[in-house]
Amino acid sequence: MTNPSLRQLDIFAQMVAAGSLTRCAQTLGVSSAVIERDMASLEMRLGYRLFDDIRGAARLTPAGRRTAQAMTLLAQDDPEDWAEEAAPRREYRRTGDSPAAFP
Repeated sequence: MTNPSLRQLDIFAQMVAAGSLTRCAQTLGVSSAVIERDMASLEMRLGYRLFDDIRGAARLTPAGRRTAQAMTLLAQDDPEDWAEEAAPRREYRRTGDSPAAFP
Protein backbone atom coordinates (compact mmCIF):
# COMPACT_ATOMS: atom_id res chain seq x y z
CA MET A 1 0.00 0.00 0.00
CA THR A 2 1.34 3.41 -0.86
CA ASN A 3 0.61 6.32 1.42
CA PRO A 4 -2.38 8.51 0.62
CA SER A 5 -1.63 12.14 -0.12
CA LEU A 6 -2.73 14.91 2.21
CA ARG A 7 -4.80 16.32 -0.66
CA GLN A 8 -6.72 13.05 -0.99
CA LEU A 9 -7.32 12.88 2.75
CA ASP A 10 -8.50 16.49 2.74
CA ILE A 11 -10.89 15.78 -0.12
CA PHE A 12 -12.16 12.72 1.74
CA ALA A 13 -12.84 14.89 4.81
CA GLN A 14 -14.61 17.45 2.62
CA MET A 15 -16.71 14.68 1.06
CA VAL A 16 -17.76 13.47 4.49
CA ALA A 17 -18.66 17.01 5.57
CA ALA A 18 -20.47 17.88 2.33
CA GLY A 19 -22.38 14.61 2.05
CA SER A 20 -22.35 14.64 -1.74
CA LEU A 21 -19.96 14.74 -4.64
CA THR A 22 -21.57 17.86 -6.13
CA ARG A 23 -21.49 19.88 -2.90
CA CYS A 24 -17.90 18.83 -2.22
CA ALA A 25 -16.82 19.91 -5.70
CA GLN A 26 -18.60 23.25 -5.28
CA THR A 27 -17.02 23.84 -1.88
CA LEU A 28 -13.53 23.11 -3.19
CA GLY A 29 -14.08 24.91 -6.50
CA VAL A 30 -13.18 21.93 -8.66
CA SER A 31 -15.11 19.64 -10.96
CA SER A 32 -16.93 16.55 -9.73
CA ALA A 33 -14.63 14.48 -11.96
CA VAL A 34 -11.59 15.67 -9.97
CA ILE A 35 -13.22 14.65 -6.67
CA GLU A 36 -14.28 11.30 -8.08
CA ARG A 37 -10.80 10.62 -9.47
CA ASP A 38 -9.06 11.49 -6.22
CA MET A 39 -11.45 9.40 -4.16
CA ALA A 40 -10.95 6.42 -6.49
CA SER A 41 -7.19 6.85 -6.15
CA LEU A 42 -7.44 7.08 -2.36
CA GLU A 43 -9.59 3.94 -2.22
CA MET A 44 -7.07 2.12 -4.39
CA ARG A 45 -4.19 3.21 -2.16
CA LEU A 46 -6.02 2.21 1.02
CA GLY A 47 -7.26 -1.05 -0.43
CA TYR A 48 -10.90 -0.59 0.49
CA ARG A 49 -13.98 1.38 -0.57
CA LEU A 50 -14.86 4.51 1.37
CA PHE A 51 -18.27 5.27 -0.16
CA ASP A 52 -21.10 3.01 -1.30
CA ASP A 53 -22.39 5.33 -4.03
CA ILE A 54 -20.15 8.34 -4.56
CA ARG A 55 -22.38 9.80 -7.29
CA GLY A 56 -25.56 9.41 -5.30
CA ALA A 57 -25.97 9.81 -1.57
CA ALA A 58 -22.25 9.23 -0.95
CA ARG A 59 -22.91 6.95 2.01
CA LEU A 60 -19.81 5.86 3.89
CA THR A 61 -18.99 2.17 3.96
CA PRO A 62 -18.11 0.67 7.36
CA ALA A 63 -14.43 1.10 6.41
CA GLY A 64 -15.14 4.68 5.37
CA ARG A 65 -16.73 5.39 8.76
CA ARG A 66 -13.71 3.96 10.57
CA THR A 67 -11.41 6.06 8.39
CA ALA A 68 -13.41 9.22 9.15
CA GLN A 69 -13.37 8.41 12.87
CA ALA A 70 -9.60 7.86 12.80
CA MET A 71 -9.08 11.18 11.01
CA THR A 72 -11.25 12.93 13.62
CA LEU A 73 -9.18 11.45 16.43
CA LEU A 74 -5.95 12.51 14.74
CA ALA A 75 -7.27 16.03 14.23
CA GLN A 76 -8.02 16.30 17.95
CA ASP A 77 -4.64 14.90 19.01
CA ASP A 78 -1.90 17.33 19.99
CA PRO A 79 1.17 16.87 17.74
CA GLU A 80 3.37 17.31 20.82
CA ASP A 81 2.00 13.96 22.03
CA TRP A 82 3.40 12.24 18.93
CA ALA A 83 6.94 12.04 20.33
CA GLU A 84 8.51 8.63 20.54
CA GLU A 85 8.26 7.79 24.20
CA ALA A 86 8.76 4.07 24.45
CA ALA A 87 11.14 3.47 21.57
CA PRO A 88 14.70 3.36 22.86
CA ARG A 89 17.29 5.06 20.71
CA ARG A 90 20.26 3.00 19.68
CA GLU A 91 23.66 4.50 19.34
CA TYR A 92 26.13 3.03 16.91
CA ARG A 93 29.88 3.25 16.88
CA ARG A 94 31.58 4.95 13.98
CA THR A 95 33.89 2.03 13.33
CA GLY A 96 32.20 0.98 10.14
CA ASP A 97 30.25 -1.78 11.86
CA SER A 98 26.73 -2.12 10.58
CA PRO A 99 23.84 -1.35 12.94
CA ALA A 100 22.78 -5.00 12.70
CA ALA A 101 25.97 -5.99 14.50
CA PHE A 102 24.68 -4.45 17.75
CA PRO A 103 21.94 -5.96 19.91
